[in-house]
Amino acid sequence: MKLLISIVIVFSSVLGYAQKEYTISSQKDRLRQYAGQWVSSINPISDSLALFPEIKMSSLSNFNNNSLTVSVLQKNDNNQYKPLLYEIIGYDTKTDIIFASGHDSQGTFFTGRGQFLSEKQWVMQDKDLNNNPTMQVHFNFQKLHRCYTRRF
Repeated sequence: MKLLISIVIVFSSVLGYAQKEYTISSQKDRLRQYAGQWVSSINPISDSLALFPEIKMSSLSNFNNNSLTVSVLQKNDNNQYKPLLYEIIGYDTKTDIIFASGHDSQGTFFTGRGQFLSEKQWVMQDKDLNNNPTMQVHFNFQKLHRCYTRRF
């Protein structure tokens, strides 16, 4: 049985982007829209944020926007944030693929491969180090400040 989790992530950026249509031509440039500080909304149909959002994520751009260093934190019952996972996500110039490598808080490592199917749709397939698929993640960038994420 596949597990479906929907999380709305609201993007907060130091840069002020206009809320108009935009065009991004390359995998590398599309990856850059994931950079920034992200937090989960109260629920998938709301832009409202809790005082202590369930998920906080920092995604920092590296190496001329070829990669991102990502840290994901999850709130516990005491409203304290604990690491959920760390990863590096990068654009490989030879294969035109987005590649990821990381680990969760239990020390389980994974890799991922994917690509942007369009300007707003990004799909990644994660695998464990035995090459077994673990989850597929779909990112749907609605606006420059809003992204819906689904895990299967």
